[in-house]
Amino acid sequence: MSEKRFSILLLCALILLPCFVTVVRAQEAPSKPLDPGWFMDGEIRRFVHFADSSYWAGDYDRAVVGYLEALRLNVDDPYASYQISCCYGLIGKDTLAAIFLKRAWARGYTFIEQIRFDPDYAKVRQSEVFKATVDSLERSMTEDNEIGKKVIVESPSLNCYRLKLPQGYDSHKQYPLVVMLHGNMGNADQMMTSVLRRTKDPQCILVSLQSPFPTPGQSGAYHWRISEHGPEWRVKENVAIKKHIAAVVKSLTGEYHPSAVYLLGMSQGGWMAYNEVFEHPELYDGLISICGWMDTAFVSPAQVRKGKKLRALIVHGRQDQDVKYEWATYSRDCMRAAGINVTFFDYNGGHGMTEDGVKRAFAWIDSLKSKQ
Repeated sequence: MSEKRFSILLLCALILLPCFVTVVRAQEAPSKPLDPGWFMDGEIRRFVHFADSSYWAGDYDRAVVGYLEALRLNVDDPYASYQISCCYGLIGKDTLAAIFLKRAWARGYTFIEQIRFDPDYAKVRQSEVFKATVDSLERSMTEDNEIGKKVIVESPSLNCYRLKLPQGYDSHKQYPLVVMLHGNMGNADQMMTSVLRRTKDPQCILVSLQSPFPTPGQSGAYHWRISEHGPEWRVKENVAIKKHIAAVVKSLTGEYHPSAVYLLGMSQGGWMAYNEVFEHPELYDGLISICGWMDTAFVSPAQVRKGKKLRALIVHGRQDQDVKYEWATYSRDCMRAAGINVTFFDYNGGHGMTEDGVKRAFAWIDSLKSKQ
């Protein structure tokens, strides 16, 4: 073979090699492929969001695929391992539930109270293999005298929010204050950007508050609803975060003297908004829930009745699989039964911050301004 011919063949091989690698990788893809765009950008949080959505929709096999993709990008993620274990528990596969539980534990998910009481393990809790695994993990915690017992305490911390004044802001005028709470695995910047992209210069003081609780293993992601600890901690955590939100609102009210104060929550942020507004109804004029829900484990009928001076707007998609449409209608009915003026806007779509929904929220605020 001549040297020239060999060089040509070598060049062709080098050109075709990436195509061959792409084909091989495609053959190694999961049997239930996700949106191709998610493979391209490689962001772990997108896989986890997909998996969480499937989990809440009850599609546990599909959720496992999403969590496995998150693990492929970050093998040390304790949350993904624990969620895979939970999915297998819900399916009833005790051995796989035990394997991924041990994996999560080894990577720092050592919340034994949560594991003991998690309803996701109802089908496998009494199986021999799963019970033995949980017992061994609990013994390892009890017998580990080197690092001692893990105790969680309240402590002061620094947090942040994004503040956006309306265009042409005049300090001598009064504006509505809208405090916004992001969804699960979101953050203050993301929430503010989502709103500003969907509405043009709302004449409000916008504040996007970030949760102080980071999502384990996910950089730049935060959540309001804590699941890492046992049930006995959940009430304490909820009380602490409500105090935090109330303190921020009081500070902002004292500085800007708004004409009205509204708490707007998206998804899990909506869940938190219900909790906060009915804990401190005296601080607010209204509540806006976008794809959120009222959790009666944290909001009592007596609290709702005390908040009857409030006005509320619920925005929810009829095809929402993350937060069921029925949860939104139930929240509406609970408030209306207590005498609260509720505006309900539903749309033909799923879970998310739609342009129509955001515009509807600020149009609702404008309508209330004209009545003041």
